Amino acid sequence: MKTVLRTLTGPFVDAQTFRNLACLVGNIIFGFAYYLTLQIGLALAWGLTGPLFSILPNLDLASQIKTASVILGGLLILPILVWILQLFVLPEQWMMNHLLNVNLPLDTAMWTKDSILLRPIRLLAAISTWKHVFHALIKIPLGVISFAVLFLALLPALALLAMPLAYLAGFQNLVVGVWRLNTLGNAALAFLVGLLLLPISLHTVRLLANISGWLAKALLVNEQG
Repeated sequence: MKTVLRTLTGPFVDAQTFRNLACLVGNIIFGFAYYLTLQIGLALAWGLTGPLFSILPNLDLASQIKTASVILGGLLILPILVWILQLFVLPEQWMMNHLLNVNLPLDTAMWTKDSILLRPIRLLAAISTWKHVFHALIKIPLGVISFAVLFLALLPALALLAMPLAYLAGFQNLVVGVWRLNTLGNAALAFLVGLLLLPISLHTVRLLANISGWLAKALLVNEQG
C-alpha cells in the first residue's frame, strides 16, 4: 500500500517533476523547430533539383549549363541545412544539462575561429554532426508525443481536478468529453478521474524526460564527448 501511495504522490513532491515538465515543453519547441527547418530546407532542395533533372537531357548546351547551375544551388541547400541544424545543438545541450543533469560537454564547433571555408568542411566531416542530424530526426516524433501527452493527458487531468470548484463557482452545465457535469456528483467523479490521471500523466512526462536525456547522452555529443 505504501508503495502504491508513493508511486501516486511521488511526482507531486519531487522538484524534478517541474524540470521534467519544462523538458516536455522544450521537446515540443525543439521538435517543431527541427520539423520546420527540415520541411523548408528539403522542399527548397527538391524544388530546385527534382523537376529540373527530368528536363535536363532535352535542353541545348547553353540551357543545360544554366539548369545545372540551378541544380547545383539546390544540392548546396542540403549541407547548408545540416549546418543550420547545428545551431540548435548548443541551446538543447544547455537545456538538458540544466533540466536533466546529464552533464553534456557543450559543443561549440559552430563557433570556433576556423576560416570561413574550413569550418563548414570540418563540420560535415565530423561524426558528431551526423549524430546531431539523427537526433533532430528523432526529436520530431518525440515532440509530437510530448505535445499529445501535454494536451491530451496532463492538461485534461488538471481540468478534471478543477471541475468541483467550477461547479461550485456557478458553471453547472459543463461538458467534458462525453460527460455533462450538471450535478455535484458528476463533478466529484470527474475530480476522482483527474486524481488518477494526473500521476499517470506525470509518470509519462518523467519517462519522456528520461528518453530525452538518454538520446542527448547518445547523440548530442561532440567528437570528444
